[in-house]
Amino acid sequence: MAILEIVKAGKVQAADMDLAINQRQAAALIKAKSDLEQLQFTITEQLPLDFWTIDLRGAIQALGEITGEEVTESVLDRIFSRFCIGK
Repeated sequence: MAILEIVKAGKVQAADMDLAINQRQAAALIKAKSDLEQLQFTITEQLPLDFWTIDLRGAIQALGEITGEEVTESVLDRIFSRFCIGK
C-alpha cells in the first residue's frame, strides 16, 4: 500500500531518466495498477484474507512479467517465433 500512496501523492520522480515501454509492459502495468486498486478496496471493505491474496498475487504476477520473473506463454511464443533454436 505504501507504493500506491507514493504514486497517488505524485512523489515518484523520474529525473533524468528516459523510459520506454512496449505494449505488453504497458498492459502489465495497467493490470498491476488495477489489481492494487482492487486490493485497496478489498482491504477497506475488510473482506477475507483469501481475497487479499488473489488481488496481490495478480499484481505481483503482472509486475513479474515486466521484470522477467514471470514469463507468459505469449512471451515464449514470441521468442521461439523470432529465433531458430535447436538445430
